[in-house]
Amino acid sequence: MKFYFAITTLYAHLIVAHPSPQRLTRSNNYSPTFNSNPGYQNKPRNYAGNFRQSPVYPNEQRKQQAVSQSLNSQAGDSSLPPRTFNTASLGIDANVKQFSGYIDDNPNDKHFFYWFFESRSNPANDPLVLWLNGGPGCSGLMGVFMQGPSNIKNDRLVRNPYSLTNKANVIFLDQPVNTGFSHSGGRINNSAVAAKDVYTFLTLFLKKFPQYANKDLHLSGESYAGQFIPVFAKEILSHKAPGQRLNLKSILIGSGILDAKSQYQHYPKMACGKSGFPAFLDPATCGAMEASLPQCVQLIDNCYNAKNADACGAAQQFCYPRVFQPFTKAGRGVYDVRKKCNTPGAICGLGDLRFQDFINSGNMLKTLGVDGSTRYAYCNSNILQEFAAAGDSFYPNHRYLSDILREIPVFIYGGDADYICPLGGTQDTLEALPWSGKSDYNQAPWQPYSGADGQKVGITKSAKGLKFTRIKESGHEVGWFQPATLSKMFDEWLASVSSKTSPT
Repeated sequence: MKFYFAITTLYAHLIVAHPSPQRLTRSNNYSPTFNSNPGYQNKPRNYAGNFRQSPVYPNEQRKQQAVSQSLNSQAGDSSLPPRTFNTASLGIDANVKQFSGYIDDNPNDKHFFYWFFESRSNPANDPLVLWLNGGPGCSGLMGVFMQGPSNIKNDRLVRNPYSLTNKANVIFLDQPVNTGFSHSGGRINNSAVAAKDVYTFLTLFLKKFPQYANKDLHLSGESYAGQFIPVFAKEILSHKAPGQRLNLKSILIGSGILDAKSQYQHYPKMACGKSGFPAFLDPATCGAMEASLPQCVQLIDNCYNAKNADACGAAQQFCYPRVFQPFTKAGRGVYDVRKKCNTPGAICGLGDLRFQDFINSGNMLKTLGVDGSTRYAYCNSNILQEFAAAGDSFYPNHRYLSDILREIPVFIYGGDADYICPLGGTQDTLEALPWSGKSDYNQAPWQPYSGADGQKVGITKSAKGLKFTRIKESGHEVGWFQPATLSKMFDEWLASVSSKTSPT
């Protein structure tokens, strides 16, 4: 298809800072010399070794032994359940229960890899959260090292005090299948099939670990998860029968792709001085972008009505080079408009991706219980291409929010400096959303939002179960730019939802 390249190029921007490496077969003489990502120095980095010497976790060996004994006890015998691996020896939050492994949907030959961490606070009473990264085709393990219990700084692991696991039990999932360490004999190219897979994963996970089955469940994620989560929530909420129902309490979407039509209308505003930032492009380029908008919007409407690859591809073929791409050609960062890339057309402004090197180092794959000898790649470009070619990237999945809000509350947040998923577009989408609380939400006043230090970091509004927060001085990943703010928002939301029985 002639629009194929344009689609894959745009959605590569959603989460991938470098061209996505392919899944590779690990050679017998592989050693942890980390040169897999462009721009990194070709020198050995023994993250795990450095971390074990770090003073961050005192008495680590004793804690690891205690966690291991506790995990084994919880399984009811001397070992964890099949295909489950204790990861405390890696030194990532060694004082909490944690394990990784596979949930197998054997009849469909789908094998989902996850990494689970219990809450640092009160795991018996804290909720269960499923964390999803974007792409599509980018590993949930990114969340372990960006929003989760550990960061990599100065080539060593350090404890993340702002982890999402501070007050929640969190599953970091590699999905869609064939992302990260998840694998299948088949292929997947749309969010609807991915939704059924995630529902299957959760039901099998909770059957395998029934101690978490009665907990409040929340779906959360960022970037392309804005496309995923509304469909996933719709699928989960559709199962009402006893034995099939999951205890889904809310959804959280950060810096999400929600509505292509609204977001495309805000690209010229972000680029041309109409969104609180200075103009980054010259008047002629801005004029050309704005002149292309009417036809772009019409083509996206056609896509929304048809919901097929041809209509959505036609919209992408027209809109991408005329309305989105001028910004990147000028050398600006799509993840952070304040950042100028070293090379025009390059992608810059995303967080540190060296966790991929750590996962591929030493005995990590064995400790995690990875099937075979596949080397880890944080994103699978094949999945991105297949979703884009199927038109999934432009489907109006945000429309499911109207039905979702009838049953559970929704929290949307993001950073004002994000170009790829502009918050102005998100705001327009939420204000236009047809649902019973529309009038109350639109009339609700904006309130200042304070960060962990008490200083104003953004603005927020909420009504009838819908909350929207705009964070200043943050780019595409709030957890990378302002980790303390994300932690505070996350914990506050979970606490507020746990005190309610339905949207109000």
